[in-house]
Amino acid sequence: MIKIPVDSNPYQEQTFAIAQDRLRLTLRYNSIGDQWSMDVYDVNRERFDAQGVALIVGIPMMWRANVDYFFWANDLSATGLDPMGGQDLGVRVELLCGLKSEVDA
Repeated sequence: MIKIPVDSNPYQEQTFAIAQDRLRLTLRYNSIGDQWSMDVYDVNRERFDAQGVALIVGIPMMWRANVDYFFWANDLSATGLDPMGGQDLGVRVELLCGLKSEVDA
């Protein structure tokens, strides 16, 4: 798994590679709903693999999607809370991306 460099900026966009996939990740904080969401764009295939996926701690996000990778939000404080308050991402909660083939299902 690779650690995605994130912080608490309410709008973030970055491009990275995992295996053969080149992905553009967009993260948004919704202050009304007090939640983070992500869009994942496959640069090679020129298509969105996901839009508006909520960041949830402890659940492999995009596991059931027809892609080779997944995302994982890890709570470093071990409280098990999703990123909230707009200040948790990159501080209390880290974001990881891994290949499904490297995980025992």
